[in-house]
Amino acid sequence: MLLSFFNRCKSLSILTCLIAGLGFHVGLLHAGLNVSIQHQVLYSIQGKPYIESWILVEGNSLQFKQSSGTLWKASVQCAILAHGPAGILNYSKFNLNQEIQENNDKKSASSLFQDLFYIERLEVDTGTIVLEYLLIDIGSQKADTLKYIDTLKVMPLAEPISGKPFFISKITSPIQNTMLARGKYEIMPMLGNALVENSNPELKIYQESFFPLSQIDSSLAFYQTIWVENASDSSVVPGFALRKRFEQVRPVVPGIQTLNLKELPSGHYWLTTQLLDKNGKVYSSSKGYFFRDNPEQPLDLLSVQQTDYLGSFLEPIQNLDTLKTMLGFLRPLSSGEEIQFAKNAAATEDIHLIKQFIWSFWFSKYPKHPAEEWSKYVALLKAIDKEFGTAAMRGYETDRGRVWLKYGAPNSRNKQYNEPSAYPYEIWQYYQIKAQSNVRFVFYNPNNLNNDFTLIHSECRGEINNRQWQSFIYQRNNSFNIDQNQAIRHFGNWSNDLFNSPR
Repeated sequence: MLLSFFNRCKSLSILTCLIAGLGFHVGLLHAGLNVSIQHQVLYSIQGKPYIESWILVEGNSLQFKQSSGTLWKASVQCAILAHGPAGILNYSKFNLNQEIQENNDKKSASSLFQDLFYIERLEVDTGTIVLEYLLIDIGSQKADTLKYIDTLKVMPLAEPISGKPFFISKITSPIQNTMLARGKYEIMPMLGNALVENSNPELKIYQESFFPLSQIDSSLAFYQTIWVENASDSSVVPGFALRKRFEQVRPVVPGIQTLNLKELPSGHYWLTTQLLDKNGKVYSSSKGYFFRDNPEQPLDLLSVQQTDYLGSFLEPIQNLDTLKTMLGFLRPLSSGEEIQFAKNAAATEDIHLIKQFIWSFWFSKYPKHPAEEWSKYVALLKAIDKEFGTAAMRGYETDRGRVWLKYGAPNSRNKQYNEPSAYPYEIWQYYQIKAQSNVRFVFYNPNNLNNDFTLIHSECRGEINNRQWQSFIYQRNNSFNIDQNQAIRHFGNWSNDLFNSPR
């Protein structure tokens, strides 16, 4: 049946045929859908390989159509193709759907959106596999389309091997959703860029290991080791490692490990795992990326006071005012505790202590080329001053300047200075900030007299979040109602469109 289906479409591309078979309506490619796709090669208890794909579609990126009355529906049509050297090895097609019932309370509509998640498993052969994904949101007249292709090598199970580790978002028992079943547990993976916050500093890891029993020495003992590396230079972070012996070797051995990362500073990291035997032979090694957000990590005062800045760009500077200005330069990049320490250091007027803090702060971020990176940062500060500075504030002291310096240049920046009934405002979009995707910032200028725009709303963790931001923007010619979540609709109102579909 599968072969006959594709033979009928031999004059077209394989994916086009699959789309036609599903009734897809292909539109222009544009970044409407916000999707996370992950996959890995696993093996059955018979040693046969298969590819497991995880697809997560963020609910607030879907387009909804009114179905009937107060019912709204969204639908994403999905296709997965596994190509081998001789053609199609396997494929899958399915829909991901969501319905929302409109209500009259004052909850934000976005709070009703649910992410769509699906796991698909496709049996494949060994060798080079081209994996092709196509997702189409058909909720709008111009369908949002996302296409993703990856190539992976599927090895025969000739010796022990481990699959890639994945991080656990939620683990429960008993099992109610068989799609999430892993042994006796129901496990929801953490998709996208994994984030570890202080509300739950434990990182739970799931990993399967596979053993061809007929081809290994039964007397060998096997171990799984886990450790944390800095993503910037792959250096091992001491104090965060585990080693576990496989008590019983079976064709498929699932494993759950837990790392307590309470003391791990904020930063980008790799979780690295290895499968090895008692003789130290390494059979497989895998990595998983995560971001640690730890603003409460205490500042190491002893480390600061032991810092040696001799030979650095700070050594020749003896002017106290210059050093205090340099402390201010660090503020957009600093945590709350670092800001307070800098204030205290400035109050002491201890040149030596101020230099120690600046060097400790800067060298920890840029250990390879600190002087070169400082020169780049100062040049950026000058550009920020020119763009965002006011008569009363330096550019880095403004909200727009701080956000630019802390998170980088936005991927899109919409300026609306002359919209009817609105104060001048800007909407910035970032494709990625730490572990968040599609992050937006809204600034406005209620004074309309200078260049100082205030941050009024953001989706970024740790920044101000104000569901009534549109009401503030349109206060210029409208009365303000504290219960109002949306701006008054009138001719020329662009804020909602620019926020949901940044240019």
